[in-house]
Amino acid sequence: MSTMNVLSSIGVNPSGFSKLLCSRFYAQIVRPQMEYGIAINCFNHTQLKSLEEAQDKCICKIYGASRKTSTKVMLHLAKLPRMRERVAILQAQFLFRSSSLPEDTLLYRLMPHIQSKKEVDVYDGALVGFQMELPNPALTIPTTTCQDVMPSAA
Repeated sequence: MSTMNVLSSIGVNPSGFSKLLCSRFYAQIVRPQMEYGIAINCFNHTQLKSLEEAQDKCICKIYGASRKTSTKVMLHLAKLPRMRERVAILQAQFLFRSSSLPEDTLLYRLMPHIQSKKEVDVYDGALVGFQMELPNPALTIPTTTCQDVMPSAA
């Protein structure tokens, strides 16, 4: 909300820029801050509700509506999805991208172990044992230095 308050002071409010431009400011600046880490986290109902409420406060601030007003129409006019839908979109994108990762990424190396488990519960520490099966990074890091690469100035 602090970012929204700063934007409000420069014209992202009902009497400032147009509603469409204000909603684009929200979509490009404020919402990515709220979405940080959404793709890799599992949210419960209360956490999703607080995300929805935060989005509703921002949208109401843009349109000058009271906090009790339904934001469905405002979100539709701005072509913005509800936060629940956005969570599902980001998680689906993450899963899709994870299927085509380069071989040198950590998640690529963890995928066979994750897929072999019937039930993987990160919160119970099921992934802790995987660190023992990963290759030693000291053996895979190139040992060249800048002096080996740079020609000597003679």
